[in-house]
Amino acid sequence: MVTYDFAGSGTPTIGLNTWLTAGNGDSADDCFAANTLPCWGENKNLTNPPAGVPPVAEAAVNTVSVTEPIAGGTLGIGLFGEAAINLTDAGVFEEGECEAFGSAFVKSRSSSSFPAELKDFIAPVPVNISNCGSITINKVTQDEPVPGTKSFDYTTTNLTPASFSLVNGGSQAYNGLAAGTYSVTEGAQTAPWSFVSLVCSTATGVTITGQQVSIVLGPGQNVTCTYTNKFTKGQPTITTAQDLIPNDNLTLSGGIGTPTGTVTFNLYSPSDATCAGTPAYTQTVNVSNGTAATTNTTFHATAEGTWRWASSYSGDAFNDPATSACGVEQFTIDNSVP
Repeated sequence: MVTYDFAGSGTPTIGLNTWLTAGNGDSADDCFAANTLPCWGENKNLTNPPAGVPPVAEAAVNTVSVTEPIAGGTLGIGLFGEAAINLTDAGVFEEGECEAFGSAFVKSRSSSSFPAELKDFIAPVPVNISNCGSITINKVTQDEPVPGTKSFDYTTTNLTPASFSLVNGGSQAYNGLAAGTYSVTEGAQTAPWSFVSLVCSTATGVTITGQQVSIVLGPGQNVTCTYTNKFTKGQPTITTAQDLIPNDNLTLSGGIGTPTGTVTFNLYSPSDATCAGTPAYTQTVNVSNGTAATTNTTFHATAEGTWRWASSYSGDAFNDPATSACGVEQFTIDNSVP
């Protein structure tokens, strides 16, 4: 029970009484205004403690008229009061423990004496008075081929569970935390994944080192941190080899997994040495196990000279497109050869 004693002038006095019961080993001698348990214990002065003890509360009343926002009008001098209490230093909240009040009610009396006339009573109302903090970790991915399929692992200190995993859009929340030091670390990433950023909602008590965040959580502090990672597609290279003329085949290497998609084979006539014009022949085939090949065996050359292949890979969800240089593979038609 918090007491707010004001004699009509000067500074209010804030006090604290604790409910005593026989079950807790309390004594009736410690009662404030009763002779038997249960009872309210002696009043502890929070604003004017004994010499050498620092105050853990402060209070004041208005020294000028103020607007009354509920009923309207104004309140004269000394009719509006406020107070602030350090509940941990006052011994209400245990240091290092998560504590909370979910409701409160108010009674007023004509004086501080026990038999004083009861004046007003406000029924219990919901409140959120708490020293409990929270840490929330969010996961975001960039360019993930199938969002939500890659799982990222995390380890922690002083949190339960001590480890967890998240996919894109996922969150891990730790609620009801007492003030203290905590950390969260994301596991190292390997290609095609890379770490992009770690951003937290506040810099107060937060230290970010690479993929680790250390948090000195204050009473009632809430910290949200977001890890972002990026998927980088594979960069396959093309190797071609002449099949039975005029056929061609192609192999993809250096991609991620086994590339899928299609390959378009373009064959250019001798008059197009840079493969910039319209191909004389083209065929698109599916990639199978990282390879593809033309299947036409009835192509008829229309001119003598060097014919050049230029092939292009479409790419897939995990790999970027790729092309071969013009004329890396070529064959010559010479009618003068018997």
